[in-house]
Amino acid sequence: GRRNEKRKIKNSPATILVSSPWVSFAEKKGRGDEKNGVKVEVFVVRRSSFGRGGILKKESRVCVKKEREGF
Repeated sequence: GRRNEKRKIKNSPATILVSSPWVSFAEKKGRGDEKNGVKVEVFVVRRSSFGRGGILKKESRVCVKKEREGF
């Protein structure tokens, strides 16, 4: 069940198309934006299923940085 779902998400063109621009968009948009921070955070969690360590690390750093600046 679960493995199939992961595979579906991974191979879905929509997910691939949406994933990268989303993070860059969140990165570029104003710092300290709470909504933005949440979006990035959710994205990191969702993207963890892809298991791409490098990308994940980069995104996590952005998320933590944004959180610190926001509060």
